Amino acid sequence: MTRKKRILLPIVCTTLLAGCGEEFSAGVVKGGTGTGGKPPSGVDIVVERVPLKDSYSILLSKPKTDDCQGVKRTLQFLDPTTLDVIEENQSLEITPSDEVVNQLVLQVRWENQSEQPKTILHPSCNYLIELAELGAEAPMRVMSCDVDEIAALNVNDVYIHQQMYQFDYTSKGVLKHSMSTQFLPLEASGQDCENLSIPYEIQNIEK
Repeated sequence: MTRKKRILLPIVCTTLLAGCGEEFSAGVVKGGTGTGGKPPSGVDIVVERVPLKDSYSILLSKPKTDDCQGVKRTLQFLDPTTLDVIEENQSLEITPSDEVVNQLVLQVRWENQSEQPKTILHPSCNYLIELAELGAEAPMRVMSCDVDEIAALNVNDVYIHQQMYQFDYTSKGVLKHSMSTQFLPLEASGQDCENLSIPYEIQNIEK
């Protein structure tokens, strides 16, 4: 007997990161010189923040998918002007007439493809999706916190979480699915899920 998929609890989580926000602001980082060589010992490299112009481009990647403990995880971008899913790698040219507020609209999709119900747990003090901006310091993490239940998925249920990001500066990096999210019960004891991430780039248009 074929089970129908059921969309469960779609939610919208807005994260405003003006200039990638305080927690993601590009600071002083170790390593890299732009020529491929190593800097002298003790020298820090400062990443310059470049303000966005009125017209700029957004490079968005096609969906990234894997299997984690019987749950199909998908990270996919939505077109910030139409909210359609970006199916293939795509570059979008943004102009003032587009009136785009959130340049990155990321949809996280979990589909229970196992033969048993799943409970999704996540530490309340960790990000569900981590923004790893090239040249930015990693945000601080709290070592211990409560674990919250996000959803209970029956077989073939689909849960969708949406997250948005606003930038005032050019940016390049990846959005990473948190490794702290658990899908219980485990399909294979002791096996961690693989890293799941999706790259992006926001850059000024050269004229």
